[in-house]
Amino acid sequence: MKRRLWLAALAGMLTLAGCGQKELAPLADWGADLPAARAEAAKSGRPLAILFSAPWSDVAGEFERGALADPRVKSALARFVRVRLNLDQHRAAEAEYGVAGVPCLVLLSRADDEKKAERKLVRGSLPAEELAQFLATLGPWGALPGWESEPAAAEKQAADSGKPLAVLYSVAWEPAAAAFEREVLGDRQVQTALDGFTLLRLNLAANAARARADKVASAPTLLLPAAGGARAAVSEKCPAEMLAGFIAGLAGWQQAPGWGSDHEAGFRQARDEKKPLALVLDAGADWPSYKFLRAVLESAGVKRELDGCVRVRLENAKVPKQLRKEWQVAEVPSLVIFDSGGARRSAFTLRGEVEELSGKIAGELKAAARAR
Repeated sequence: MKRRLWLAALAGMLTLAGCGQKELAPLADWGADLPAARAEAAKSGRPLAILFSAPWSDVAGEFERGALADPRVKSALARFVRVRLNLDQHRAAEAEYGVAGVPCLVLLSRADDEKKAERKLVRGSLPAEELAQFLATLGPWGALPGWESEPAAAEKQAADSGKPLAVLYSVAWEPAAAAFEREVLGDRQVQTALDGFTLLRLNLAANAARARADKVASAPTLLLPAAGGARAAVSEKCPAEMLAGFIAGLAGWQQAPGWGSDHEAGFRQARDEKKPLALVLDAGADWPSYKFLRAVLESAGVKRELDGCVRVRLENAKVPKQLRKEWQVAEVPSLVIFDSGGARRSAFTLRGEVEELSGKIAGELKAAARAR
């Protein structure tokens, strides 16, 4: 075991030092001239794939003989202009492309202006299936069925039909955006929920000024019109069922079953029944609030512990500022836990991973119940 660890450490040092042979044997279907590859890619409009390798790296050799030789990967890379370089002879690439070792596959959406290109790096070796799936998400910008791509046409359609405008900011070459479109927006429940909207999909990079005006900084982001002229933003991949429910609730804030709406009555009940009080402040047509309610407070562990509490849920906009200050609520959504005597124990908001947050809340609710 120690010998294997020593050999692995030595291989890593050699990777950084660039020791060994100076020349790479040719690799089928891969060029070796970077300027020529850039010129070909710029002229043809094809994306560019730059593979950094080294003749002394066994890992790079295995990657080339394995994943890169797999038919699925070769098919996915066929639309790229491909060039393979010896990292020992292209040390400037470490700073230019962020290459720190071999193998490293740099993927550029365009070669005519690399400053405007979408850039992805695959550092180290990946299994063929995983690499092929990743490459499949890096498609060029294209139409999405059911979504208009011209703002003027979509706005006219919205005016003529009376259907409000929903805007999706997306981007090519982004696995998260591709997954959101394919797995969430492609779900039948979500498509049904979106039937009442005029749908406009915009490339974030090509519509930067409009995105700034809409306060959108990342893709994917789905902007949905809500009650009172507000707009709700969903900026992450989420379960399709959850998004469909959120869209259905855009008409305004509604009380959830099992939650009271009078905090004074809630404090009295908690004192009389010697139970802790769980107080939630959230907002209507607000994705973080909806996610907090559905993904956190309705998780199995939290829901079980809430059964032993008095529960009050309030719309944040209607809570006096003095009360929010008294309860020490600075963010929405928030869950504040009080003991049966009305003393504040702790507070939680939507931060970190949902599963971890749910566990912390469940633990604190259990401790509050035991302390009564």
